[in-house]
Amino acid sequence: MKKVSVFLFLFGLSAQAQYFSENAFQVPLIGWMGMNTTANFLRPSPDPDPWPSTDQVQIGLGYQYALSGYDLWWVTQSSLSLGYARNYGLSSDQVLTGFTALTGLRYNFATLTWRPFILGGVGLVTLFTDPNATGQSNTSARSWMTLQAGPGIEWVFTDEMSVQLETGALIFLDFQRSPRFSYVARLSYLIYF
Repeated sequence: MKKVSVFLFLFGLSAQAQYFSENAFQVPLIGWMGMNTTANFLRPSPDPDPWPSTDQVQIGLGYQYALSGYDLWWVTQSSLSLGYARNYGLSSDQVLTGFTALTGLRYNFATLTWRPFILGGVGLVTLFTDPNATGQSNTSARSWMTLQAGPGIEWVFTDEMSVQLETGALIFLDFQRSPRFSYVARLSYLIYF
């Protein structure tokens, strides 16, 4: 009887995630992007071009589409981000709103209940200033192209639903300054359809 129970348990784990549709929404997507507060150790000291913002808190959504079975997925994500101005010509209590976008590929190493994966993509990060803000700023926005790569894990807890945690190393490129290096971490709830 014990062997039958173990077999049924393992069979349930392997069968649970096999009948997903090939589309998924990530709603909500909550994240953290390192900048002036926690990513300074990745910059030279003294920094000739410091980060313009504290770390950014992100909230957004995403979409995933299966390209090849349940292993290879096309991913796109976008989010609004918030952080305080630093080294931007604005007062330090001024909130900077940002927009981030990412598109890329995700490869799942397993398609069962626990799905470790690696994600890589190209993105955009833009920080906007308030035109009525106090302080002197010679720009209303600052943008970077980003390259992201990193691991993640997805936990399928019921049919058609899961929770995903991803982390990634970021390279910020604006083609006028030297590249910046940072990180990102995101947690999201996925609904497959």
